[in-house]
Amino acid sequence: MKYLKDNPASIVSFVGALLTLLAVYVPGLPQEAILGVVSALVLGGVKAQRIEDAKTEAALHQMSPFEAAALRQQALAEAEAGRQAATEETAGTRPIVTGVDLDTGSVSIRFPE
Repeated sequence: MKYLKDNPASIVSFVGALLTLLAVYVPGLPQEAILGVVSALVLGGVKAQRIEDAKTEAALHQMSPFEAAALRQQALAEAEAGRQAATEETAGTRPIVTGVDLDTGSVSIRFPE
């Protein structure tokens, strides 16, 4: 059932193609009725396309895992810098940030002499 929900356009196109082949190659079948069903399936394809468009639209509004990781690393670096700034004010020294490693979430600092 999950496959039907995830791939409606594939199912509709397969059934339409299968019915068309049956109407052409199997003698004695009511071709008008079968082709009417195929026409209805074309309209079902429009609905399937709307479902696919809705899934695409929903995916466009989600943040990628790479963006989320970069934002977490940036937040960690800013929190560390804020914590160190608060420590500097109480200690009377101001360290100089010499590097931020976003992969490990670490900040390199040096204290002036």
